[in-house]
Amino acid sequence: MRYILVVVAIFVLAGCEESAKKPTLVNDPIKNYAQNILLESQISSRSKEEAKTKKELALIEMKKEIQKEQIRSQTQIEIARLQKDKELQKTKMVVSSQKEEHEITKTALYIGSIFAAILLWLLYSIAKKSGEKRAELEQKRLQMEKELKEKELKTRLAEKMIDAISSGNLTKEQEEKLMLLANPKNILEHKNPPVQKG
Repeated sequence: MRYILVVVAIFVLAGCEESAKKPTLVNDPIKNYAQNILLESQISSRSKEEAKTKKELALIEMKKEIQKEQIRSQTQIEIARLQKDKELQKTKMVVSSQKEEHEITKTALYIGSIFAAILLWLLYSIAKKSGEKRAELEQKRLQMEKELKEKELKTRLAEKMIDAISSGNLTKEQEEKLMLLANPKNILEHKNPPVQKG
């Protein structure tokens, strides 16, 4: 229908009167109606073109926004990945630090245990040697006391023998017996006479 109106409008416009001046349209209602339809169709085609342009611009804007959103998303994903990597590195450093501290503590305990064992062994050795030395000194003291008592006993016996011999009250036999007893070996035997079995 519109095409028909357009064709009619063209014929109407073609039927303008010729004059030396500008062509003028005949004031015919059909011609006016055709002209109005032509203007409307031109306006309509312009509106369609404007709408199409607006649609294209809207599509372009939408694509731009989608691209911006994709870039934002990728940026946020990258930031999140970097933060995750940073946290992971931080955690690794903490774990590594704790592991080093554990190793240092373990080594210190190991060295401390060895040192304590050596110290205990040294203290035990010193105490043992000191005990042995004390026992040896005690043995020597007892031996010296015994020897001193024996010498004192010999001295007293010798004095008594000398007193007995010098008194002149003893017979020759008794004097010989005393002389035999004056021998240190015999004095000890006299002091501790052998037990007679019987």
